[in-house]
Amino acid sequence: MYNNKKYILTISICIFALVFLIFKNYIVLKTINERQKKIIQVKVNEEDNYKSIREFGYSDIISVFEKQQGIKIVKFIQQKESDIASVEVEILGDISTVEKVLKNIESKDNFHNVQNIKIERCEDNNIIARLNVNFIKNK
Repeated sequence: MYNNKKYILTISICIFALVFLIFKNYIVLKTINERQKKIIQVKVNEEDNYKSIREFGYSDIISVFEKQQGIKIVKFIQQKESDIASVEVEILGDISTVEKVLKNIESKDNFHNVQNIKIERCEDNNIIARLNVNFIKNK
């Protein structure tokens, strides 16, 4: 009789442990599935972000200056192994014209920075601004 109780107790503990482990396994699998869905969603969002990155070439840089009057492109400089193209530009006009042109250039997507600004005053109350403008060129 004592051995029967001992076996019943052992089997009961085993059945309880089995049910407990099955329940824990269900919770772990549910958590794994939820996290995989989140990872997939993050990957999709990252892919969308990568698609929004544009490629810029020389034509995009020229289009910045194309519609503006009083601008003369002196030269292009492309550094090897770099995604930056430098454009030497001369702007002829009064101070407000130069300011508008600079703000327009700065608002472009492929604008990087402006370097080496030199301003000279002309005889007819105009100025000539010579500057190097760096653009992103990754095409």
